[in-house]
Amino acid sequence: MPGTPVCAKARRFIYALCAKLCILLLTLMLLIVALQVLCRNVMHLAMPWAEEATVYMMIALGLFGSVFVIMEKGQLYVELLVARLNFYAQRIVRIVILIVQIAFMAAIVWFSQESLGHAANVEAISLGISMFIPYLAIPVAFSLMAVELVFQVADAVIEMVQKRR
Repeated sequence: MPGTPVCAKARRFIYALCAKLCILLLTLMLLIVALQVLCRNVMHLAMPWAEEATVYMMIALGLFGSVFVIMEKGQLYVELLVARLNFYAQRIVRIVILIVQIAFMAAIVWFSQESLGHAANVEAISLGISMFIPYLAIPVAFSLMAVELVFQVADAVIEMVQKRR
């Protein structure tokens, strides 16, 4: 990964954290669904919490998986016009797009704070946990995405400076 050693170290940490979290969530989802099928079809026992738990895990998995998409620069770009620009104009357009994305991520984090406040007072029906826990995935994941986008802005600026030399 380009950029400063601090950025590279932080990126590796975020990547490893999200990887472990996604592996854990996917594994738990598979185990819960398998256990639910086994209990329902073999032992004729109900697990009313299983569906709710796997839905929350799937949402968190999608959010933290999105961090990987941002890190791999897999988000959708239409580069037809930008590709015809010179190097500096391409980097400036890229920086502007990244800043817009950062603003979007920041808005989601900012407005999710109110939802977190409400969720802290609500209990999941079948799980019996505070809804604060599943709702926390939203600001955490979008904050991680924003941090990676800031790193990408820094990379684009560093590329521009190095090209001038």
